[in-house]
Amino acid sequence: MAEKDDYLVDMLVDLGFVTAEQVTHLRAEAQASAVGVVDLMVANHVIRPADVTQAKAAHFGAEVVNLGEMRIEDDVIAAIPRHIAKKYRVVPIFKHENTITVALADPSDLDTIDSLTHLLRADIVHQVASESDIESALNTYYGGDKGNVAADDKFKDVIQQLTEEHVLAVADEAVEVEADAPLIKLVNQIIIDAFKLRASDIHLEPLAKTFRLRYRIDGVMQEMKAPPKRLQAAIIARLKIQSNMSIAEHRIPPGRPHSDQGWKQTD
Repeated sequence: MAEKDDYLVDMLVDLGFVTAEQVTHLRAEAQASAVGVVDLMVANHVIRPADVTQAKAAHFGAEVVNLGEMRIEDDVIAAIPRHIAKKYRVVPIFKHENTITVALADPSDLDTIDSLTHLLRADIVHQVASESDIESALNTYYGGDKGNVAADDKFKDVIQQLTEEHVLAVADEAVEVEADAPLIKLVNQIIIDAFKLRASDIHLEPLAKTFRLRYRIDGVMQEMKAPPKRLQAAIIARLKIQSNMSIAEHRIPPGRPHSDQGWKQTD
């Protein structure tokens, strides 16, 4: 039995999720297979993953939270930058003055709590959620990792609505589209997400095969889910229209005055 399982096994027995006799029976099998007895009990459906989460929380006097049933406010999510939340696998769920309450899967990970205290300059209170809950919440509130097919699904429906007519109308003719048009929703979502993540810059970079989207968060460039390359011209044109710029000018990026000759655009 792995040493790290010791406290969990005792707590699972104390909470009535498993009997001492079952543990004794499974311990030899776990040692022979070089796996943890808790992992073996879950694999054999003797206990549920939720029982393990409950035992972890009980041992450390923490509360179990179901992140799927919570609606976390934007200002709370903004309390922890995306790259920190992703690195340490934590989700902020409450914020009061200088105290941030986070959900994490392993309450015994004191290094993570210490690191968060130092990085965020805040008092950290921890609660416990399952691994799957943490993963789902990170994707919901911070977006999936690059390369994840399920990442940033919130863009999918909007992008699918962007017909060739929308693209041509905005990119080539600068025809004003209605306020609820899919292209405007997409551009606005990019800006809103940057605000939620407390980004200081939005970088839309036309490359040879991709249209790269990056946010600068706490001074570090973070690559996000890229918009489709086919929408590059339309998105740039839309940003120019919003900035009262001429779409005929291809050497000045949106948001910069025409007198700034140090910036060039390569669309």
